[in-house]
Amino acid sequence: MIDVKRSSRAVVSRAILALALLATGSVATADYESRQAWQARVPHADVIAEVAVLQELVASRAWDELAARVAAHRARATDRPELHEAVLERFARSVQPPASSVAREVDPLRALLQEFASIEPSALAGHPEGPHHGIPAFPIAAAAQGALHRWRIAEVEAAAMAALTIGDVAWFEARQKQVWSPVETQGLAQALARAQPGALRRSQPQLTRLWQARPELARTAAVAARRTLDPTPLRVVLAAGHDETVLPDLARADEGLEPTQAEAFWFDLAAVEAPAVRGVALGALAQRGISEPAIEALGDPDVGAAAALALAKSGEIDRLAAVLNQKAAARSRRQHAALGLKLEGSPRARAALAAAAAQDMALARDFERWLK
Repeated sequence: MIDVKRSSRAVVSRAILALALLATGSVATADYESRQAWQARVPHADVIAEVAVLQELVASRAWDELAARVAAHRARATDRPELHEAVLERFARSVQPPASSVAREVDPLRALLQEFASIEPSALAGHPEGPHHGIPAFPIAAAAQGALHRWRIAEVEAAAMAALTIGDVAWFEARQKQVWSPVETQGLAQALARAQPGALRRSQPQLTRLWQARPELARTAAVAARRTLDPTPLRVVLAAGHDETVLPDLARADEGLEPTQAEAFWFDLAAVEAPAVRGVALGALAQRGISEPAIEALGDPDVGAAAALALAKSGEIDRLAAVLNQKAAARSRRQHAALGLKLEGSPRARAALAAAAAQDMALARDFERWLK
């Protein structure tokens, strides 16, 4: 009969011993050569010449010969990876998306790249953070995947450009229910950046429904807003509740707008429910010398800190000090005013903070660390 307890103790003991040996370096670990060492052995002239041959075969649509040469490199990769794998990686990186008019003609090239994306490397290099961990010395699969991504981006861009140019309502409606990948989203963004402003305005209803239905496309609304010099697309995605998605683009949302347009846009955003959006809007208005909205928001628990930061960045020391000295004001309002002075950080701001604390012991206790 097996003694389970004794067996378990033996397993644990062996595990502890193995860990101890690893910790003391008693167990040898194989270190791979660095990628620089592999690159130093690459016959660059031969690689460049062979890649040029492969590119010429692509240009002449000689798919069978291309496939044969690629197969030969793959077959000999284990013998001289610094030549054969280097050729395949460099060739994959060189592939550019075809024009949409000839896309079908080069389908065999796409199929070849898809094969590349699953190639197991023969040559491994040491990872920069640990040479005992091997990574491809010539990352063929990554190069092929990058080429395929560029290809897909170009496809979506061309299709979207065509739909925008001719006002193809059906194209947009058919894509309201599909999940867009980051690669496809990039294609749409590039189309919006290149499209004529008039085409974007004509397609506004279709784009609006697309943005409302697909939160992953919300950031493309910022592209359309900048291209048309009209913040309406951003208002659409914010109204749809996609504020977290579009937030990184808000700071640049007023590029190209006339001052009055920009102010109206930021006033609109300062009134939305999303605190993060309101905070960005308060900062944008304060930078334009319109600090009243931020002053009013100092007592707001959701955006009071953002308002304090906006006022600090715009140097509103006197107005912050005035709020701080209003003893009848709400505690949170005065605290955020003190925060603004602390963030502004100049000698004059620190003096205003110290002067207010000298008149109010409760305030001095609140900000004792700030006054040192």
